[in-house]
Amino acid sequence: MSQPPSASDQISEAWRRHRPYLVNLAYQMLGDVGDAEDVAQEAFLRLSRADVEGIEDSRAWLTVVAGRLCLDQVRSARARYERPADIGSEAAALNQSRRLDPADQVTLDDEIRTALLEVLRRLSPAERVSFVLHDVFGVPFDVIAETVGRPIGTCRQLARRARAKFALAQP
Repeated sequence: MSQPPSASDQISEAWRRHRPYLVNLAYQMLGDVGDAEDVAQEAFLRLSRADVEGIEDSRAWLTVVAGRLCLDQVRSARARYERPADIGSEAAALNQSRRLDPADQVTLDDEIRTALLEVLRRLSPAERVSFVLHDVFGVPFDVIAETVGRPIGTCRQLARRARAKFALAQP
């Protein structure tokens, strides 16, 4: 007759099966592999301290813990955000003084894409939807309001706030 697996065996099995999933989940929320690895480690550390026998679904438990850790980290990152002065001013002067070859153009396009994504991350989901649909795709505010289930004036205000955040984010 076989014995039920011990708590350490259950944690080892959960580590083997769910660690890649947790790292991916945390990476999607944080955007940094190192931070994602740290969150996964912390989630498993908390699992090792918990009553494993009382947990029905370890993946669901780990998902909730990792999600909360990511949210805590994102909130604390916003609170301690610092804006360095003159970001990229030297690079901009250098790029203006010479013509870009195709490889440099690709690199610059990637940098612009990354910067745009970073600014979009700073917007709330509602601001992001209103801004992108109206200012990028030209969707009228009445259609946006119907789509997201908010008043037209609210959608206009959300897009205005997003534009203001974009203006503040420019160097």
